[in-house]
Amino acid sequence: MFSGLASINTPATRSFTHSLTWGINFAVITNMLQFVFAKTKRTRQGMSFCRKWGPFYCIFFALFLMMADLTRHLVNDAWGTDCTSLDRDAFPNSVLGFQDSPGGPFHPVGSEYEKYCRSVDAGSEYTSTGALSVYGWVFTIFCTWSGFALLFVGIFWALSLPQKVAAQWRAIRGARARAAPQPPAPGRRGGEPLMDTAA
Repeated sequence: MFSGLASINTPATRSFTHSLTWGINFAVITNMLQFVFAKTKRTRQGMSFCRKWGPFYCIFFALFLMMADLTRHLVNDAWGTDCTSLDRDAFPNSVLGFQDSPGGPFHPVGSEYEKYCRSVDAGSEYTSTGALSVYGWVFTIFCTWSGFALLFVGIFWALSLPQKVAAQWRAIRGARARAAPQPPAPGRRGGEPLMDTAA
């Protein structure tokens, strides 16, 4: 089913999807930031500075933390490859190709290939062994996860979600308590009126 996906997983498509993801994330988070800013000015009057602007600053810092790894991807896409063109002035008949093994036959790749490229380290997420690099740990793990944590804290704080959930929970518990059958008073059997024993 997914056998054709390898043909679309190219450096160009990866660069395109990284750019698209960067733009979508930036648009969504900045819109959240605008919403929280407007809500703060409208509904959080009379609070101390930290209580008033805390949700806004949580989302503000989340924006930079969450965008850090996406920006690292763009930097890696833009500067992670170093290409050199064939020197047609010094070698007008030069062609690019490859050998199957050292000393093996040379296979030209065609005249349409004018550059040869190599990968360079421009903020790579992984080391040559496949483990996370310093960039991977800082940007992918620390920045992304702490950014998401700040985003959720800021949204829940701005919407007063914990207080709303607690109030709803109390309302549900109160309604259940009122609807539950009351136990009989001491000395009574269920449903019987109290009898005056002094008479």
